[in-house]
Amino acid sequence: MWVIGKSPQKITKAYTFGKQLGQPGAFGEAFLVTKKDTQQKLACKVISKAKFNASNERAYQYSQLRNEITLMRDFEHPNIIKFSDVFEDDKAVYIVMECCSGGELFDRIKAKPTSKYSEIDAAKVCGEILEGIKYLHDQKIAHCDLKPDNFLFIDPSENAQLKVIHQALDIMHHLCHKNV
Repeated sequence: MWVIGKSPQKITKAYTFGKQLGQPGAFGEAFLVTKKDTQQKLACKVISKAKFNASNERAYQYSQLRNEITLMRDFEHPNIIKFSDVFEDDKAVYIVMECCSGGELFDRIKAKPTSKYSEIDAAKVCGEILEGIKYLHDQKIAHCDLKPDNFLFIDPSENAQLKVIHQALDIMHHLCHKNV
């Protein structure tokens, strides 16, 4: 059974895998990848098909993942992580997206002393979060897992753009539904 269909080439023909990014999720893990022809650094969420072990629910789970990939391809907003590519083989689905190297919002909040986190800082972050969520809502999509861990900064700079991550969410827990 396939989510999007077996890819004509292996992901390793197009990308070189690097270090693991963050902690593994319920359905997969993310890696830093380098696109071989451009040397562009991206992130790849590897979703193990073995995690979909309840055969009576597998078709539904695959359908939900397929729908999310279709939606992600069309997202175009500065506060939404950008989709780049997708591959599938017998063992996994590989979703390649923009790499956000600036860390999680939660970690930045914890790292900054309370006295240094101003209302202006908070307003900027809240504005970027709301812009991203508004975009999703305008697309008739509910994120369903809004928490500081699911917001990443594009780079480590102080004024880095904040991105909402959707990353083929651990789909059994964090589905984005069309027509909500």
